[in-house]
Amino acid sequence: MNRNTDTTQETLPLKQRLRLQLKLKIALITSLFSYITLLLVIAINQWVQPDGTIKYWILQSVPLLIFIPGIFFPKYVQRPFRTYSWMCFVILIYFIHYADKLSTDPGSIINWIAISLTLLLFNSAMMTSRWMQHFSLIDSQRDDSNQTENHNRDND
Repeated sequence: MNRNTDTTQETLPLKQRLRLQLKLKIALITSLFSYITLLLVIAINQWVQPDGTIKYWILQSVPLLIFIPGIFFPKYVQRPFRTYSWMCFVILIYFIHYADKLSTDPGSIINWIAISLTLLLFNSAMMTSRWMQHFSLIDSQRDDSNQTENHNRDND
């Protein structure tokens, strides 16, 4: 009876882990897509605008480019979920910028696309950060339980 209960308890975290991996994968893909697309929209916007210059493009792109190590090379960052948390703060500035531009020019399609991408990136980065934290919590709990079992075996 006890053995059957242990098996049930082991499969439940596996199901949760698989569900969490799927959610994390979807959020990562959505974050990556909206991140790259927002950078492209910023570049296109500067190219199309009559007063657009390289200087403005650099000024708008650099705050987003700072997150490249955490997005594309997460194994080299100590806590990659913080990259996505900080990106949420920076994206709010872009949201305010494009909301202001839309208030003066509501017919601009590129500004509608940009504000939609900021909303998508904010939400996907927020969920990516959250699910990365949950994933690391599950891993740390599993490691703690393995260490406790090993410690108990050593004492027996």
